[in-house]
Amino acid sequence: MKKSKERFPNRFRITAASLVLATSVSIMIAFGANQTSAISLTTGTISAKVSNHIGIDEDGNPDGTATSNCVHYDPLNGATSSGWVTNSSSPNEAQTAHGKEDSTCP
Repeated sequence: MKKSKERFPNRFRITAASLVLATSVSIMIAFGANQTSAISLTTGTISAKVSNHIGIDEDGNPDGTATSNCVHYDPLNGATSSGWVTNSSSPNEAQTAHGKEDSTCP
């Protein structure tokens, strides 16, 4: 059987990968990887609002205006936007929807 010149590089890769794995496991055992802990982060108030949604046509061009596209917002803050919501308010989610029954929305 003729020895291939490629056997040495493959053997080297396997040996190197085994050494990296063994070293990683040894470090995890030595430093107690099971004793990790997370820190608390304070982000402050997160707020959101949705507004000025318009439709688009089949070519991706604007179709209509913010007041003529049957777009609805919740919580309501006029015809073109929702009210501001925060992570601690109720509701805590700004929503938008398109269309209504029996209409000719674009």
